[in-house]
Amino acid sequence: MKKLNKVSYILLIFCFSLILTSCAKEEEKKEGPVITEVYAVTTPTSDSSPNYTFSSTKAGTITYGGSCSSGTTSATSGNNTITFTSLSDGTYSDCTIIVTDSDGNASNTLSVTSFTIYDDTPGDDDTTSSNSGGKFVAVGNTGTIITSTSSNLWGVTFANSKFVSVGTSGNILNSSDNGTTWIPRTSGTTNHLRDIIYENSKFVSVGASGTILSSSNGTTWSSMTSGTTKGLRSIAYGCILPACTRSISKFVTVGESGTILTSSDGTTWTSQTSPTSKKLRGITYGSSNDPIFVAVGRTGTILTSNGYGTSWTERDSGTTKKLNGITYGNSIFVTVGNSGSILTSIDGTSWTERTSGTTQDLYGVTYDNSLFVAEGDSGTILTSSDGITWTSRTSGTTEGLKRVTYENSTFVAVGESSTILISSNGTTWTSVSVGDSGTSWTSVTSPTTKFLVRVTTGNNTVVAVGNDGVIVRSTDNGTSFDNLTSPTGNTLIGVGFGNNTFVATGNSGSILRSTDNGNSWDNATSPTSNILIQVTFGNNTFVVVGASGNIVKSTDNGSSFDNVTSPTTNYLRGVGFGNNTFVGVGHNGNIVRSTDNGTTFDNVTSSTAKNLQRVTFGNNTFVAVGDDGSILRSTDNGTTWDNATSPNTKDFRGVGFGNNTFVAVGSGNIIIRSTDNGSSFQTVTNPTTKNLWGVGFLE
Repeated sequence: MKKLNKVSYILLIFCFSLILTSCAKEEEKKEGPVITEVYAVTTPTSDSSPNYTFSSTKAGTITYGGSCSSGTTSATSGNNTITFTSLSDGTYSDCTIIVTDSDGNASNTLSVTSFTIYDDTPGDDDTTSSNSGGKFVAVGNTGTIITSTSSNLWGVTFANSKFVSVGTSGNILNSSDNGTTWIPRTSGTTNHLRDIIYENSKFVSVGASGTILSSSNGTTWSSMTSGTTKGLRSIAYGCILPACTRSISKFVTVGESGTILTSSDGTTWTSQTSPTSKKLRGITYGSSNDPIFVAVGRTGTILTSNGYGTSWTERDSGTTKKLNGITYGNSIFVTVGNSGSILTSIDGTSWTERTSGTTQDLYGVTYDNSLFVAEGDSGTILTSSDGITWTSRTSGTTEGLKRVTYENSTFVAVGESSTILISSNGTTWTSVSVGDSGTSWTSVTSPTTKFLVRVTTGNNTVVAVGNDGVIVRSTDNGTSFDNLTSPTGNTLIGVGFGNNTFVATGNSGSILRSTDNGNSWDNATSPTSNILIQVTFGNNTFVVVGASGNIVKSTDNGSSFDNVTSPTTNYLRGVGFGNNTFVGVGHNGNIVRSTDNGTTFDNVTSSTAKNLQRVTFGNNTFVAVGDDGSILRSTDNGTTWDNATSPNTKDFRGVGFGNNTFVAVGSGNIIIRSTDNGSSFQTVTNPTTKNLWGVGFLE
């Protein structure tokens, strides 16, 4: 009987436990998810479709409230990142999220932290500073550091037998030979210039902070009062047919915050009421039977106005993508924008989206010579005869292209890093200027007064080395430099980069190595006590040359080095790599060459007996420089060499290559440059009086 009672108690306890467990599960089913904010939207932001992250304790269906929505409708347990559907400029403080689980239990209501979308945030190319393209960095006596300056080009037009292009920091260039060579002009401003046209017997350019410049010849410029501090992005000109007299003709410029200004003479400007606060990025004038101005901008904004430009109407574009440029031709308006957007309209009111065949952002479009030409990021160029069907063309550059024009039987496209392309037919393009070409230089504050002998770049970092083991570094595009702790007091004469590793070399066989972007350095074991003068990298191999013809190499990222049999006892002062070939140069015109990854070297016949100091490679060309203005050039992988004409007889100490340009530096602050693969060089003015020893190029 007692045993039976014990069994009964156990059964009762078990049943009670089942009841409690069941009740607990039922209670759990009734509990809704708990959701909390993880990452708020960055504010202010220029991103019209920002991301937002929240966490949920249970999976379920998302319901959005207030002004925000998203294509993401399902939540998982844990963190969830959603992208809000495109939003207009403004502040969003009423957005909410609720997650409902599979049992129909709703979560708490999560209020999204208020955020603001504002298109005029810094960094949208309307500031007065430029962070464009690559640059050359040169170093020299008493810690001298100078950098070349680069400019994005944003607008281009043609008149008075010349092309005129404008860009960042007030840059203005002229070309009188169909875009082949360009001459800088003084603009009188450091503000970015965004567009330029020629009408009514004058050039007019517009840009940041309400800048408007005018010129009768494209050479001498005057500033006009715009009455606004808003950035101006584009300019057009139109006249009322059939008279087209100056009294009923208008310049119209548009820009930030929906700004619209008009002028009958390009001198006196009047602000017009705009139906939008969104940034307007492009404007054109349609010369049809009923001509109108059409302006385009952010989140698919399109405005139209009669030929007077005083009254504007907003149109439905059918897209929320940013529209950047617009033109009129062949009885059709064509506008281009982000993510490869192309829209067309025959009246400026109703718009149709077209297939572009690209996802690159498009910035400019023109029509002439029976052809539409559009251009954009990564060197994208598209052409179309009707604005509807588009064909991709090879531009030969990966730089972003911003504007294109056609005159004098020539298309000219301009863009980032001073890129200029020309074409006679819009199909085949030739580069005449790609990137910073070392024409303009500025001084940089140096953290040392010790001689800086060599400079190199890698991973967006500039490293220079010099006397007494000094090492300086820049991680902000060569704007500022800091001293680094060096493990040696020996003078460092060479520095190179490869495979995320910097290697510096110098007196007494010194070899230093850094694998953290030049932040910290260690001594590497050297196989020689000879002076090691220069180092280069290619095919996973560091090669160093030095005194008495010494050559050493490393195939393990500079961890260890071995001597290589040298064919000379002359000092070797420079080494370069290109097309699977190492080339070393030195005293008495000595040139050595290796085609087996630096394992063996042979002497090569030289075209000079002068001491050669440095050698570099670019565009399938080796260029070596040295004493008494010596410049040598090889276009067959260093097999044969010819002398190039030098613009002076000073000693050259360094040579570098970037953006299709060779730049050499030397004694007496000399800088020369070549844009024709080393065939000819021109002297460049620079801001220092010090001897320069080394030059490198920062991508």
